[in-house]
Amino acid sequence: MWEAEHQDYPGDFEAQGSQGPVTLHSEEHLFGSDKGVIMLRKMTLKQIDAVMAGKDPVGVAFNEADALIRIGSGNFHVNEQ
Repeated sequence: MWEAEHQDYPGDFEAQGSQGPVTLHSEEHLFGSDKGVIMLRKMTLKQIDAVMAGKDPVGVAFNEADALIRIGSGNFHVNEQ
């Protein structure tokens, strides 16, 4: 597409490119509104450590017996306790 067409019909490339180059976290100046970003990064690092220690990350079970919730198909959930 020509430059004008990219402006008229922006896509993923334009959305990604408009954010600028990747920055180092050490160069960021996070504020209170970035609390979710901080929480996500901490959780991600914790889950990386868990996987490196041979454990399953949160929300993932490679062994079906360890699955947290089993839901059959349908529009409702029946507690089978």
